[in-house]
Amino acid sequence: MECVDTFVKRMDLLPMEQSVRATFCSQLMLYIDNLTIAFISFVRDSSRPGKDKKECGTRSRHFNLAKMSKKQRSPIQ
Repeated sequence: MECVDTFVKRMDLLPMEQSVRATFCSQLMLYIDNLTIAFISFVRDSSRPGKDKKECGTRSRHFNLAKMSKKQRSPIQ
């Protein structure tokens, strides 16, 4: 990851105080957490079926196999 490479390069430039370095590490962790949340959100959003797409093989907005089966089983009058 590019951010880790940048992190390591900048870590050498920081003062040796533990609080400064700990804050810098916390910022990196926050950055990685935000990337993770954004990626998960993107995957969930892109994997949802569209309004005109089937949700599964036997069910869609316009066709429902269960309803069609019930209609075919009912006696014709």
